[in-house]
Amino acid sequence: MAKAFLEAEAAAVPAAIIDVRAVEGMPKDMERFEIATFIADHRAKHIRLAMVSKPDVARPARFSEDVAANREAHFRAFTDLDLALSWLAERDE
Repeated sequence: MAKAFLEAEAAAVPAAIIDVRAVEGMPKDMERFEIATFIADHRAKHIRLAMVSKPDVARPARFSEDVAANREAHFRAFTDLDLALSWLAERDE
């Protein structure tokens, strides 16, 4: 995934989506923390990143949002693809 972030930055991609709806299982809290810190540490500086997951996984994913936001990442978790795409299309004021 780090390579994807580098390529997105090189191509000046403003936003990206990670679709994990097909992933089975529930990540543990430490795994959520590690995912969020990885995203915050490796993302392109100005990229908005949305993750779309199954509803049962999304609620605890808010923890990942908080961890990433505390590291100045523009990252949100969603269960609805259309809402994720809408958020990605928004521009920071």
